[in-house]
Amino acid sequence: MARAGVAFESVAQLLFTDMWQDNFAAWSSIDTPQDMQRLLQSYPDGLRSNDIGNLLGMVTLALGMRERGTAEISDDTTVTAARLLIQTMAGCLGCLQTKGRFAVRRPLEGLAAFILRASRVEPSPSPRASLLRRMRICSTA
Repeated sequence: MARAGVAFESVAQLLFTDMWQDNFAAWSSIDTPQDMQRLLQSYPDGLRSNDIGNLLGMVTLALGMRERGTAEISDDTTVTAARLLIQTMAGCLGCLQTKGRFAVRRPLEGLAAFILRASRVEPSPSPRASLLRRMRICSTA
């Protein structure tokens, strides 16, 4: 799929639902919940780049348990929760920058463009194409 140029979002959707959709549109941005933003901004001096593993683990646990209550993973919120997790983890890349702050995705921003912006990489055809290829390979591994 990566070699065929299939979008990361299409492959992820296939893995989440076990269904292929030929006319799949790019994911829309999902607002990071306020309680999650407070957690991500709770580091008064920002995060050091060597904290990223701990941060991503904390984000995974916090989002995975958020508002779950007695609901099981098979409810209709699973795909949205997985998308939110991927988007929030991408926003955590902003914590690797000098100021060490969580990056918030813009409403119509593509996921690859968001990752580049959070990583402070200037968007151009070359880095974007390279990132899209890597995202596709990671989603099929």
